[in-house]
Amino acid sequence: MRAPPRGSFALDALKLMSGSTLAQVITILAAPILTRLYGPAAFGVLGLFIAVTRILTQVVGLRYELAIMLPKEEKEAINVTGLALSIVLIISASLIPITMTVGPPLARWARADELIPYLWLAPISIFFGGELAVLNFWHSRQRHFGRLSATRVAQSSASVGVQLGAGLTGHVSGGGLIAGILAGQVVATTTLALSGWRRMIKLARDHLTCAGMLAALKRYRKFPKYNVWAALMNSVSWQLPTFFLAYFLSPIEVGFLALGNRVVELPMRIVGASIAQVFFQRASRAKHEGSLAQVVASTFRYLVTLSFFPLMLLIFIAPELFSVAFGARWHEAGVYTQILAPWIFFWFISSPMSTLFSVLERQEWGFRLNAAILASRFFALGLGGYLGSARLMLALFALSGVLLYGFLSIFIMKVTGVALRDIAGILWQKGWPLAPAGALLFLLDRFQASPWLTLLTALLALTLYFIHQWRSEPQLRSLFTSGS
Repeated sequence: MRAPPRGSFALDALKLMSGSTLAQVITILAAPILTRLYGPAAFGVLGLFIAVTRILTQVVGLRYELAIMLPKEEKEAINVTGLALSIVLIISASLIPITMTVGPPLARWARADELIPYLWLAPISIFFGGELAVLNFWHSRQRHFGRLSATRVAQSSASVGVQLGAGLTGHVSGGGLIAGILAGQVVATTTLALSGWRRMIKLARDHLTCAGMLAALKRYRKFPKYNVWAALMNSVSWQLPTFFLAYFLSPIEVGFLALGNRVVELPMRIVGASIAQVFFQRASRAKHEGSLAQVVASTFRYLVTLSFFPLMLLIFIAPELFSVAFGARWHEAGVYTQILAPWIFFWFISSPMSTLFSVLERQEWGFRLNAAILASRFFALGLGGYLGSARLMLALFALSGVLLYGFLSIFIMKVTGVALRDIAGILWQKGWPLAPAGALLFLLDRFQASPWLTLLTALLALTLYFIHQWRSEPQLRSLFTSGS
């Protein structure tokens, strides 16, 4: 098997994913300890904090960070970067008095009183999260994917280290978990800022001007005009399950969901973001070279290879997995993950490629899609909450996601000229091994086999699947070279 060519999509994606994978290994290995130090209620407070800060972090730069990849010349890119960093600073600072005055009443109204002691940390988290996003796009433009990979490992290590330290010293409230998240953001932002400061300072000294930033403000005005609202709706819709569970039920249910997100959704999000960063850079160039359809089809194949079989296995084993790994009190978190697994798959394969809306400068498409997602999730969760069932809430939420993200995948293929029969062929090739594995796991469940036997069987099936993919697709490590 030949190594990926220097500068290939595969090499860049593998650099990012190697760091993302190691970062998530650290998080997952620490999870069994953290779940025995902290209870579901503490994870519920963490889930609420992340829900609030992630919404605002997505839009604190008015989405100008997305435009960093688009200019042909570095002198324009450094002005876009300077503009985005400045906007993050200004908006984050303005959030401090708002958070301290409006935050507590809103938390009480949303029945999230447990969050009030930690609201003062929210603007700090939003600032570092926003600056980190800008620096991520700047380093992606420079193709410093190795630096980004190392930064993610450092972020995960710092976060887990602080959380373990707080828990082992008896600080087992949600504050210990929140402190870890904030520590990771600070370490990651500082690392990226220091690693690229020489080039950034030189470019800023030579080209960064107020006139240049104003020109960027006008040139890329579609990003705040459409992308801010699309991102805001997308982020709010992502956090709706947390808010609805807290409002209709209790922080304990939020804690179950938060653990599922930490173990499954967050790793998938980070791996997907790694692919999305490289895809965005390649698609921006492929648009001008006429090879966009090739890049999209190859990316889809790679995403399905990575996600379909593992996520569908969770439908059969998630409750047993969570009970064995994290303790019997976390069984319900496994049930939540079991319900959400199909939705996570459809989201994972479509979300990285949704950056095409920015590449094609058709941000209004993303705005309309996110409006539909927000409305459908609000209705689904509201109905489930009214009926008083957490499982029904999440099942309806997952169903709406499968339908809308499935539509998004088909729409992207149609717009970029990828044949739907090719997509169906990829799904069949990657999906058929699930039939025998699923049948065996179903029989083990029916005959009430030991959870350990079920998990070992699933692990064996997963190992055989990836060995098969490695052997049947020798180009696995050199995918996407057509965009290089």
